[in-house]
Amino acid sequence: MSGVSRRRNRGTENRRLLVRAAVLILAAAVVYINSLSAPFIFDDEIAIVANPAIRSVTGAWAQPRNTPLAGRPVAGLSFALNFAANETDAAAYRATNIAIHIACALLLFGLVRRTLSLPLLAPRFGSAASDLAFAAAVVWVVHPLTTDAVTYITQRTESLMALCYLLTLYASLRSFSSKHHVTWQIIATVACALGMGSKESMVTAPVMVVLFDRVFRFDSFHAAFAARWRLYVGLALSWVVLAYQLIAAPRAGSAGFRTGVSVWTYLLNQAEMIVRY
Repeated sequence: MSGVSRRRNRGTENRRLLVRAAVLILAAAVVYINSLSAPFIFDDEIAIVANPAIRSVTGAWAQPRNTPLAGRPVAGLSFALNFAANETDAAAYRATNIAIHIACALLLFGLVRRTLSLPLLAPRFGSAASDLAFAAAVVWVVHPLTTDAVTYITQRTESLMALCYLLTLYASLRSFSSKHHVTWQIIATVACALGMGSKESMVTAPVMVVLFDRVFRFDSFHAAFAARWRLYVGLALSWVVLAYQLIAAPRAGSAGFRTGVSVWTYLLNQAEMIVRY
């Protein structure tokens, strides 16, 4: 294939990618635009309306103990930026949540597309990688299970964590084939650390990167560690960020340990909620 043909094909593929990205953005906007008129609810009052820590960007890093944002300074900073721009306009906070949700969908699209194009999967899925990735991202961006993380403002902690989680995986994957592999590894490490400052669920991200590499790129864990140990060490250091936040800003009350009910009753209710979700 000539250089002109390659450039033409690349241009066509880029246009198709842009169209798919635009459809993802439009789908999210159509599904969630009616949520902008909703007021603050439940923990929003504690985390936003009555939270003095988000009144300044510098204060956002030290959230009050036993509140929904305790130990989650990255999420706190995002609320502080919202407050600086719009004070307590609930619509602006929800618009930010929708934008984060869209960014997650775009990263998911890119991650699935590049995963299906890897040597292990390309013979079977490579020709349809973009279409399959687009389908997965569309289903995810409009799925009812993601509604809580988008429309319940305080649950931005969840969507921010998801954004950092997906960026960690995406950047780690990009570091394999890019000539700027060190830059992508740095991006993965920083994203992982930011995720630890968003929500504790991020704790599994370093392990997931190792498992992803072992399944899709290497024949053994030994080979993976030999080739990628610097990245793995950088990702593992983000656990220090999480540990510090848990010690410095505990959230026992918010997590359900001081709700006035027994541990057994709380556990039974959580099990019911998981099944319902």
